[in-house]
Amino acid sequence: MNNATHYVIDLETLGKGPRAAIAAIGCVEIIDGALAREFYVRVDLASAMSHGSEVDASTIQWWLKQADEARIEVNGVLPAQSLWTALGELIVFLGGYAPLEEILVWGNGATFDNVILSNAYAAVDLDRPWQFWNDRDLRTLLALYPEAKNLPFEGIKHHALDDAKHEAKQLVRAMQLHGSAQQAEEEQSCDAAVAAIAFTLDYQTECPMEFLRCWNEGDFEAIREEWPKAPEEVFIGADPLYAPVAAQERKA
Repeated sequence: MNNATHYVIDLETLGKGPRAAIAAIGCVEIIDGALAREFYVRVDLASAMSHGSEVDASTIQWWLKQADEARIEVNGVLPAQSLWTALGELIVFLGGYAPLEEILVWGNGATFDNVILSNAYAAVDLDRPWQFWNDRDLRTLLALYPEAKNLPFEGIKHHALDDAKHEAKQLVRAMQLHGSAQQAEEEQSCDAAVAAIAFTLDYQTECPMEFLRCWNEGDFEAIREEWPKAPEEVFIGADPLYAPVAAQERKA
């Protein structure tokens, strides 16, 4: 996952539903675990609504309470592109449809950014520039690695590009944590393999080849039943259901 090309997208909208009117699009590219190019465009509200985009009163009220520097990006005062033009420019930024299979697109929520953007592409009769199976949800990843949330915010909150940059930094940090966890798991698995072989050699295990076959196939219940003296090192990192004795004692 770290070696793929990732694009973190943040939308500022005037609605909350799947066809919400897009007011601004921010996108940050991540290559080899580092932030790379940036993209930002404002979208003309009249153009968005002419393609069936929706606005809701509660979102408008929410925007009225935000800081002036954030609100000016969506209130129509600054120059903006038509929805078709803005989405076309994003296609170019993402690589002009090629190679689709290598583009991973992250939104902050499974039902928000990517869904709204996909519906907008359909509304203007443009093909979405990534495959549906490459949709990614940052919120879910951050729930798994909450430490990645603890990064200082730089810029203007609720500015699509500044939000996208912050979320991209969180994604990079979460991927680093994921990589470290994978490495630790692999090291534990290697240690468990060594422990399994040592057990068959050092303790004159009955049916050693059968023991190793069960371990290799992940039949740890059989190992517990047939070889009750097997040390916990045989299971740590190899058996996903195994809870170390120390952890069990803490729970007790």
